[in-house]
Amino acid sequence: MKKFLVIFAAFLVCCHGISIQEQKQMMVGAAQECKNEVGATDNELSLLILKKPMVTKEGKCLVACIMKSMGIVEDQKMNEQNFIDFVSVAAKNDAGIIKKMREIASKCENIKDPDECEMAVMAIACIKKGITENKIKIDIGV
Repeated sequence: MKKFLVIFAAFLVCCHGISIQEQKQMMVGAAQECKNEVGATDNELSLLILKKPMVTKEGKCLVACIMKSMGIVEDQKMNEQNFIDFVSVAAKNDAGIIKKMREIASKCENIKDPDECEMAVMAIACIKKGITENKIKIDIGV
């Protein structure tokens, strides 16, 4: 099922484009499916929605699962191009924002950790730091 979601999401983004609302709906669907898969609680899901840092193993694995289901994380590392495809929707295809996000992704894609849950949380922290440092106005959902 997850493989289908990734392929379907990539197809929608690259071939048809999707709206921000559709992208958020996909993320909510992935979050619900991942919550059950990793054993996360409603509280951890609420923290994610509120964009709070995850501190429990299940919360961190929730983040990793969502990123994997969206194709942003593959083989325990961030997939820069899939991240840019994802971010392009939130950036409303603004070339300046996409260029800055590509620079951020390039820095963050090298984050590695044998624990994919830790890696995902570190990648998100890196991305958020880059967004803040570059004063980019974008909502990437986390």
